[in-house]
Amino acid sequence: MAQAGSLRFSNLKIGTRLALGTSVILGLLSIVGVVSFVALGAANGKFAEYQSAAHQTVAACAIETDLLRTNLAVTNFIGNDDAQELEAARKASDETLKAIETSVAIFNDTDTERQNIGSIESDMKDYMQDFEQVVSLSKQSDDLMSRLNDAEAKVDGDLTSVMNAAASGGEADATDKAAEAINHLLVARLDVAKYLAGNDPAIAKSAETELQAVTGLAQELHGLLHDVKLQADADEVAGGVKAFADAFDAAQADISARNEIVSGKLEKIAPDMRKRLDETITENQTIEEELGPETTAEMNNTRWTAVTLSIFAVVIGLLIAFFTARSISRPVVGMTRAMESLAGGNKTIEIPGQQRGDEVGLMAKTVQVFKESMIRADRLAEEQEELKRKAEADKKAMLNKMADAFEASVKGVVQSVSSAATQLQSSAQSMSATAEQTNRQSTAVAAASEEASTNVQTVASASEELSASIREISQQMANSSKITREAVDNVERTNNTVKGLAEAAEKIGQVVGLINEIASQTNLLALNATIEAARAGEAGKGFAVVASEVKSLATQTAKATEEIGGQIAAIQAATDQSVEAMGSIGEVMQRINAVTTAVASAVEEQGAATQEISRNVQQASVGTTEVSSNITGVTQAAAETGKAAGQVLTAAGELGQQSVTLQREVDHFIATIRAA
Repeated sequence: MAQAGSLRFSNLKIGTRLALGTSVILGLLSIVGVVSFVALGAANGKFAEYQSAAHQTVAACAIETDLLRTNLAVTNFIGNDDAQELEAARKASDETLKAIETSVAIFNDTDTERQNIGSIESDMKDYMQDFEQVVSLSKQSDDLMSRLNDAEAKVDGDLTSVMNAAASGGEADATDKAAEAINHLLVARLDVAKYLAGNDPAIAKSAETELQAVTGLAQELHGLLHDVKLQADADEVAGGVKAFADAFDAAQADISARNEIVSGKLEKIAPDMRKRLDETITENQTIEEELGPETTAEMNNTRWTAVTLSIFAVVIGLLIAFFTARSISRPVVGMTRAMESLAGGNKTIEIPGQQRGDEVGLMAKTVQVFKESMIRADRLAEEQEELKRKAEADKKAMLNKMADAFEASVKGVVQSVSSAATQLQSSAQSMSATAEQTNRQSTAVAAASEEASTNVQTVASASEELSASIREISQQMANSSKITREAVDNVERTNNTVKGLAEAAEKIGQVVGLINEIASQTNLLALNATIEAARAGEAGKGFAVVASEVKSLATQTAKATEEIGGQIAAIQAATDQSVEAMGSIGEVMQRINAVTTAVASAVEEQGAATQEISRNVQQASVGTTEVSSNITGVTQAAAETGKAAGQVLTAAGELGQQSVTLQREVDHFIATIRAA
C-alpha cells in the first residue's frame, strides 16, 4: 500500500511536487500574514486613538500656554495701563487664536470635540473684544484725568489769586475762607487719586463731600468780598469745582464699567477656557494611560502568535522540502551512477527508473535510448573501419596511376622548355653582337649629320641677321606711322577741345551778362530800399544801412562781371586762333602720315623677300637637324636593342636554371605520390 502511494507520488511531475510543497508553505505563511494583519490592524486602531489623544493633549497644552500669556498681559495692562503690555496682550491673543485654528483639524474625532474647540475659539474672540472695550475705557479715563487735572489747577489758581488779593486788601475773613476752600480742594484731589488707585466707593463719596464743601465756601467767599472782580473770581471757582465734579463723575462711570467688564467677563471667561482645556488634557491623558497598556498587550500577543505560526510553517516546510528532495535525489543518484558506468563503456548495465512518470522517468528512457545508440554506433564503427581499409587500397592504386600519367606528360614538356631556353640564349647572343655593330655605324652617321647641320645654321644665322635688320627698319617705320597717326588724332581731339572751350567761353559770357543784369536790378532794389528807409525816418535807419551795403555789393558785382566779360572775350579770340592753328597742324600731320605709310610699304616688301630666303635656309637646317635626330634615335634604338638582347640572354639563362629546378621538383612530386 505504501509502495503504491510512493509510486503514485513519484509519477507526479517534479514541478507539480515543488508547486504542491510551495503552495502548502505559502498557505501557512498566508495564515500567518492574515492573523498578523488583523492583529496589527486592531493595534493600529488603538495606536491611532493613542496618537490622536497625544496630539490633542499637546495642542490643548499649547493653547493653554498661549492663553495664560494673554491673561498675564491683560492683567498687567489693567494694573498699570502700559502700552507695551497692551501690545503684548494683543500679540499673545493672536498667537492663541492661531493655535486654536491650527488645532481644529486635530479636535475633529467627535462632535463634542469640535463643539468644545469651537466654543473656546468663540470665547477667546469675546474675551479680546471685552478687553478692547477695557482699553477704550482706559483711554477715556486718561482723557478725563486730563480734564480733572486742568479743572483742579484752574480752581486752585483762582482760589490762590482770591486769597492773595483778600490778604492784600486786609479782608481777613475772605482770606480764611479762601484758605479753607484750598484745603478742601487738596483733600478732594487726594481722595480722587486714592479712588483711581483702589476704586473704593467710600473714598469717592469722601471726594464728592470735599468738592461740595469747596462749592459752599466759594459761595460764602462771594458774600465776604467787596471787590467786583474778586467776586467774579469766586464765581469762577464754583464753576471750576462743578467741571471737576463732572469729570470725576464721568471717570467713576468709566471705571465702574471697566471693573464690571473685568470682573464680570474677563475674570470669568479666562478661567472657564482654562478649565475646559484642563478637562480635555485630563481626559486625553486618561485615554493614553488606558490605551498604552492595551496596545502593548495586543502587540505582544500578535508577536507571539506570528512567531508560533511561523515556526509551525517552517517545520512543515522543512518536512515537505525533505521528502520532495528525497523523491527527486534518490532516483537521480541512481541515474547518475548508471550514466557513469555507461560512459565507462559498460553497455550491459540496466537503466533504473524507466517505469516512473516524472521527469526522472523521461531521463531514464532517454538514457536507455542513448545506450542503444552507443551499441549501434560501435557496430557502425566496425563497418566504417572495414570500408576505410578498402578505400585506402583503392586510393593508393589510383595515385600510382596518376603519377605514371603525370610523369609521361610533364617530363616531355620540361625537356622542351630546357631545349628552348638553350636556343633562346644563342639567339640573344647574336642579337647583342648585331646591336653593337649598328650602334657604331649610327655614331659615325650622326657625326657627319652634325657637321652639315652646323654649316646650314651658319647660313641661317646670316639670313636671320639681315631679316632682323629689315624687320627693325619696318618696325621703326611702323612706329613712325603710328606716332604720326596718334599726332593726327591728338590734333583732332585738341581741335575739338578748343572748340568746346570756345563754346564754354560763350556760355560763360552769357552767364556773366545775366549776372550783370541781376546786379543792375539789385542796385535798383537797393536804391528803392534806401528811399523807403529815408521815408521811414528813425525806424528805417538800420534798414537804410543794409540797403546801402546791398547797393555797394551790387556795384562791385557789376564791375567784376564787366572784368570777367572782358577776359571771356579775350579767351574767345585766343580760342578762335587756336582752332585755326590746330587745323593747319592737322593737315601737315596728314601729309607726314601718307609719306610714312609709303616708306613702310617698301620696307615690308624687302622684308618679305629676306624672310623667304631665311625660311628656305631654316628648312634646310631643320632637315639636317631631323637627320641628326633620327641618327641619334637609331643609336639609342641600337643601344636599347643591345640592352634588350642582354636581358633576353639573362632571362634565357634563368629559364634554363628554372627548367632544371622544375625537373627536380617533378621527380620529387612523382616520388611522393607513389610513396603515399
